[in-house]
Formats: sequence, C-alpha cells, structure tokens
Amino acid sequence: MENTSDNGARRRRGLHWGWWLAIAFAAFLLACAAMLFGIFSLMRNSDAYRTAVVALNADAGVEKAIGHPISTGWATGNIHTVNAEGDAQLRFDVDGPRGKGHVSVSLLRHSGEWRVEEGQLVVEGTRESIAFGPESGDDR
Repeated sequence: MENTSDNGARRRRGLHWGWWLAIAFAAFLLACAAMLFGIFSLMRNSDAYRTAVVALNADAGVEKAIGHPISTGWATGNIHTVNAEGDAQLRFDVDGPRGKGHVSVSLLRHSGEWRVEEGQLVVEGTRESIAFGPESGDDR
C-alpha cells in the first residue's frame, strides 16, 4: 500500500517550483524594465540632450512650424565621451501647440561643451523638414 501523504508532499513541492519559476520570471522582466527606464532617463538627463533641446527651442523655424512651448519625448541614440571630448547622435519626438515632429540631431563636445553640428525636425503629417544648428543660418 502506498503512503498518500508522501504523494501529497511531492505534489506540493512541485507546485512550489512553479511559483518560484513564475516569481523569478516576473523579477527578470521587472529588472529589464527598470534597466531600460534607467538608460532612457540617463539619455534624457544628459548635457547633450539638453543642448539639443535648447537649440531646438531657440530656432525661429521650429517655433513657426510647431509653436512654443515644446515638450519632448524619450531620447534614443548614442553618446560617446572621452574626458572633455565626445559626440552624440540623438533622436526624439517633439510636441508643440501647432504640431508634432521627429528630431534627429548630431552634436560634438569640445573642451567639455556640447555644440549642435546638425539638427533636423521633420514635422509630422507634412513633408516639411527644418534644419537647426550652425547650418540653419542662425548665429549661435
């Protein structure tokens, strides 16, 4: 005759492994989400991103196209720095009272200061593309 209490204990142990596996998977997903949020937050709080947003806000063509104030979305791209030198390529969405758009911008860092090399706003729903930065003709 089999001992039914041993079978019940084995079954309960099997259920515990299932719960632990589900908890471990949920913890893994949470850790991945936290890491992505941290990376995007670091990008958005970078000096390169802030420099790009200042240049965007200072451009008369951008103001005419989407208006002010401008709110920005999460930035993607890359930032490379070595000591006081570096470069960055960023992309982010913008939203203003008159429209929305997508920004791509290249920046260089010399002696610790970021400078927009080339920036472009593509206005959503149109084929309009607005350059900002040194090539746009503004004196910055």
